[in-house]
Amino acid sequence: MNEHSQDWKKLVNTLADLQQKLQSEEVTQEQLEWFLKLTKRGRNRVKEIIKDHKGKEKFIQGSLFSFTVPEDYNHDTVIASLDQSQFYVFGDGISDDSFCKTTDRLVPGKEYMAKLFYLVHSATYAECMNLYSPEYHLCTGVQGLALMFQIAREKLPKNIAIFSLDEIETWPMGKHYRFKPCLQMRDDGENWLTGCRCINDTERFSGYVYCFLVIYDDEGTKAVLKLSEWKG
Repeated sequence: MNEHSQDWKKLVNTLADLQQKLQSEEVTQEQLEWFLKLTKRGRNRVKEIIKDHKGKEKFIQGSLFSFTVPEDYNHDTVIASLDQSQFYVFGDGISDDSFCKTTDRLVPGKEYMAKLFYLVHSATYAECMNLYSPEYHLCTGVQGLALMFQIAREKLPKNIAIFSLDEIETWPMGKHYRFKPCLQMRDDGENWLTGCRCINDTERFSGYVYCFLVIYDDEGTKAVLKLSEWKG
């Protein structure tokens, strides 16, 4: 069998598998279109994350980095301070007033640690919230995403939906459901900050590779020890 025939057979098998996943709703049409619109580099990045994950754990650890909150940081106006000209899409409902119930506020001038986790299997909202231990981790919501975009965007992954979660009741209520913020930065330079549906804690994240931003309060012995012992 020549190389062309092997490639063709592989393509046919892939399409058959994809059709089965679409029929069983393991993959939706929307998710397929999202993947196909990625650049070749973006698609390869998603494949690498999945390939590198060996085992059945839902989450794999990404990078860990420290950052210092700027002295002029203002939790109540950080979203308004974003330069919307840097975004291809900036959701209509993304505002300081809409997201005024965020659980934790970052303190100007203080140093924190941030860690990224990738979800490579389906998980409920409640399972994803387990990444945020009340004793050590902060729920900074859209304000955390906004600040990271301003001061540390080069440390965030591209072509992947990034979430900074919080308790469901803190998300603003739309016409039919609450919505949670999502940041995406693409290879083609398009940045998106939008709201995604959030119904309840049994709702599942599935079909994509997702990234979760978790910020740690790096003050005190317990927090430092927890950071070094964290296994995901």
